[in-house]
Amino acid sequence: MTLPEVVFVTDKTQKSFDDIQSDYRFFEEHSSERHQCLRVWQPHFQSLVQGGGPLHMLDFGCGSGSFTSQLLNCLPSPERLNLALVEPVAGALAEARAASEPIVRTSPLAADRLEALPTGLKFDLIVSHHVLYYVDPLLPTLAELLARNTPGGRAIMVVSGKSTNGNMQGDLMQRAGIAIPYHSGLTVRQGLEQLAPVEVETFTSQLRMADTAAHRRRILNFLVGEFGPRIDWDYALSAFDPFSSRGDIVMTNQEMNLVVLAAPTAGRARSLRPSYGYRFPSAAGR
Repeated sequence: MTLPEVVFVTDKTQKSFDDIQSDYRFFEEHSSERHQCLRVWQPHFQSLVQGGGPLHMLDFGCGSGSFTSQLLNCLPSPERLNLALVEPVAGALAEARAASEPIVRTSPLAADRLEALPTGLKFDLIVSHHVLYYVDPLLPTLAELLARNTPGGRAIMVVSGKSTNGNMQGDLMQRAGIAIPYHSGLTVRQGLEQLAPVEVETFTSQLRMADTAAHRRRILNFLVGEFGPRIDWDYALSAFDPFSSRGDIVMTNQEMNLVVLAAPTAGRARSLRPSYGYRFPSAAGR
């Protein structure tokens, strides 16, 4: 069985992570995406820390902060950072703030939405890791994020490209007659390209886990969330069969790293292709 390529088109987007936090963490623990993402991000970090003085960073959609902490530990000088965290789930935001506080320069600023940050506060580095599918309205939010960059700063946003997991999610929802309530990675990319030149860097990641019914269900819970009661679970569980080999499920996904470099002075943003000469240290866990 080959999953079809699913096109996500939506005017409204929503997803609740409240009830699937443990399944989301299970997905993170069994995916190489975070390691590969940080490998691609590292050259951008190197370029930003050339000078002295404090740096300002925004993590938009930080979740529980496990990826944020890993990111901070990969920065050359995290003690120079003034960090702001935006996350709508209150418990996750509290976890993220507590986890990052010992690493950064000052106590992190935490907010449940972008608009709650102080007016005029700008950032040398803005990161968003697999979040923008769930933002509504998308274009105004992207515009506000870019407006928050300091001159010469960077906005780095990762979204899915050709995603096996995303196609499975979309196929299950379409079979159940559910209008897919998320933006696709391509929609995010196209929206960002309306606002500024974008450098697109692609990389691959792999989900690998022992092939058990319980593990299949955990990934499905993460993918379909609150729509679970409407899904054909026999079909859904069988959708993993093509990816089963020697007792493991192995699924490969393509990711897109979207980079916007703010102009050194006021004006239209421009993009930058960094050098990849830096050797990335091993990292695991979000």
